[in-house]
Amino acid sequence: MRRGGDPHMTQTGSVEGADDGGDSQGDDIQALIDVGEDEGIIEGEEGELIQSIIEFGETRRISLARPDRLRIDEVASDGASDLALFDGKQITVLSADDNVYAQAPQPPSIEDALVYFVRDLHMRMPLALLLSTHVSTELPILAKEVDYVESTQIRGQAAHHLAGRGDSVDFQIWIAEGTKPLPLRIVITYKLAPAQPTFAADISDWNIGPSFSGKTFQFSLPKDARKIPFAVQLVPPDAAPQPAAAGEVKP
Repeated sequence: MRRGGDPHMTQTGSVEGADDGGDSQGDDIQALIDVGEDEGIIEGEEGELIQSIIEFGETRRISLARPDRLRIDEVASDGASDLALFDGKQITVLSADDNVYAQAPQPPSIEDALVYFVRDLHMRMPLALLLSTHVSTELPILAKEVDYVESTQIRGQAAHHLAGRGDSVDFQIWIAEGTKPLPLRIVITYKLAPAQPTFAADISDWNIGPSFSGKTFQFSLPKDARKIPFAVQLVPPDAAPQPAAAGEVKP
């Protein structure tokens, strides 16, 4: 299973999160940035045919319960729906329209699981960095320069507009003014990728004190759903063992 890329994606969504205050593991934040550069790239001859920016939209509802549970319900602009679920023991990705799903063992913490999901399983999660507890310490290191742009309005809410530049990505972020300085909008440009694709997200409906039901992080298997491997779990044909010739013994 492999989720496609988007040359330019506009995302709107809602966010729920709960933090148990415990220590988090794994600090490979750069992996999330590096793999993110591959987001939205159209490879080969198709890339040469694109003369203008293509924009796709999707809505995600993100539910997070530390230290090890995450649920992302996604609906794309064409109506297709997907689910990414970290239940503390395994990672499940479901394509509801195709009625197929893939699973893999989950590392013990959200931070390690996010890195594994993006870097090792080659799955798409553009805002993975914002779900990590290390963002406040790692982002200033990754950003070579951060400027305050202006005080502005986002959907009628007063916000601070910041812009940052790094070696591989540039970003803009709008943070709410007041006692709850939560992100309202983020724009990321992948400078090293062909055509410099951009990811943009409007973030709304924050709930930093949610009450989750017991079923929130349980995978309910759809009727007749078919299990398939992640794309990286497939063995390429040229890597398959070759049959031994007559009289030859393979070790």
